[in-house]
Amino acid sequence: MEARRIEGITLQTLLEQQQSLRAQKAYELLKVKTLQTTPEVYTELAGREGNLIRARVSHAEGSTVELLIGERTRLIAENMSSYRLEEGDLVELVVESTNPLTLKVVSLQRFLSLERVFELLFSQKAEFYLPLDENRLAQSLKGSGLFYERELLNLALGKTRPEELMQDKKAQLLRDLMPLVKEFSKLLALEYENTLEGYRELYAKVKESAEKLQRLLEAFKTLTLENLSHKDYANTVRVLYEKGYGPALERRDHPTVIKALVENLEHLSPQVLQKVKEALRSLELLSEDKGDVGKLSQELLRAIKEGKQEDIKKAYTLASSFLADSERLLQAYQQKGEVFGALLGRLEFIHQLQQNLAKLRDAFYVPVYFEGGRGGLVFAKKEGYKVFISLNWGQDFVFCLLNMPQKGKYVDLRLFSNMEPFVRWAKAEEKTIRGMLSEEGLELRNYHVNLGKKEELKEELIKTFAGEGFFMVV
Repeated sequence: MEARRIEGITLQTLLEQQQSLRAQKAYELLKVKTLQTTPEVYTELAGREGNLIRARVSHAEGSTVELLIGERTRLIAENMSSYRLEEGDLVELVVESTNPLTLKVVSLQRFLSLERVFELLFSQKAEFYLPLDENRLAQSLKGSGLFYERELLNLALGKTRPEELMQDKKAQLLRDLMPLVKEFSKLLALEYENTLEGYRELYAKVKESAEKLQRLLEAFKTLTLENLSHKDYANTVRVLYEKGYGPALERRDHPTVIKALVENLEHLSPQVLQKVKEALRSLELLSEDKGDVGKLSQELLRAIKEGKQEDIKKAYTLASSFLADSERLLQAYQQKGEVFGALLGRLEFIHQLQQNLAKLRDAFYVPVYFEGGRGGLVFAKKEGYKVFISLNWGQDFVFCLLNMPQKGKYVDLRLFSNMEPFVRWAKAEEKTIRGMLSEEGLELRNYHVNLGKKEELKEELIKTFAGEGFFMVV
């Protein structure tokens, strides 16, 4: 009988440590870009920026997917990543950008057979791995961030010291994240709610503001010739000199240069003409924004279209002053925005995992990393505890299967590997393992070490966990 199970996939940007903190993508972000929607749906979704949107994939063909939001709202979108969405997938999304409307998938659930779950387990396709300490497995899991709130309570009760709490991954993430939250909150003059949702909303606003500023700045640099290549600049300057704008160029009279550029579009080279049109189109799109960037873009665009020198100068001066005042925000985002997003992504991953484990405490799967090996830890509780740990180094592997009754004081332990040196070592260490368990008040009832191939173990493992039902988080 095929047992149906749930695989939960949480895809988030992660932060890795290498000499100093640096942001790195551990996987390709899963995003969908809308292809078809109504103005009403667009307005509704765009207004939910920063909030979770739950949807079901009602149809998928190639890179095109149809999302059903609620009972009636349908959205045709393009899957922008190499990860394939399938019909029936349940997804949680957040609005990443509104032009075009792009949604980031932060959680995905898919019904799978138990056999398929183990195929994924053996294939090492997880996107994030919790690192395990080489000497203390229990301590590694304790400090993984999954139990941060409990450790925080222990700190308040005097059972944990501050330096012990700071060994927790979630505590470390919050330590690194909070200075960025405070800095960007101050730069935007925005208050934030001291919750994950509050941090997410702040980051969304920071990202949106910085991207709009960058687009406005790029349009400015094009219209004032700063964004042109040396060849394009020389050709454009020659055209403007011939039209009598040499003095304006020499005194860097940008408003006059902008007016001259737009009035002589037909004399520009195709490359420069394309760039100027893109800059004007960018201003047109930005003018739809309801904030300061939108108002300034609207005024500058209106002045350019009407061709009044005084109006162009006034609009340019206001926008130029605004960009100068906003330079700190733009620089901060360019230097720290990626790190901010990466820290937030890692925190969201742990939070999502905590929620999943809270709902399904009796069965779960966590990808793990140990001494260069990637694998997972599967836990199931039903009339006893069953734990399966897999670690893979390319073609080589070590698997551990542990059984223990809920009320008993004994353990059954089986080790599997295709590495003969490990098998010989594990057999020789039986006495040591018995002694270690004895110190914990446990008896090693059965101990077996097997040399074999992965395929030989899969069927036995499926039988071992059949009927347990677990939630797999990869």
